[in-house]
Amino acid sequence: MESYWYLTRDKKIPRNRKLISVTRRSHYMILQFSYEVDCDKIRECELAYLGRGNFNDYEIQVQLMKEIQKNI
Repeated sequence: MESYWYLTRDKKIPRNRKLISVTRRSHYMILQFSYEVDCDKIRECELAYLGRGNFNDYEIQVQLMKEIQKNI
């Protein structure tokens, strides 16, 4: 099943029934959704879109590394 992946540094999780999983790290969280998140929730929770598909897909991993490197 393909999912929508987002990264947040704000530690806020949108209240959404479509949330599948949360992976917590020390400085960010990776969120997996079954559907796209609404634009207002993206702004409210400061989510960065990583991509659609499986987490191990190349494009998602590249985007994840870019987002992590932004604030180092």
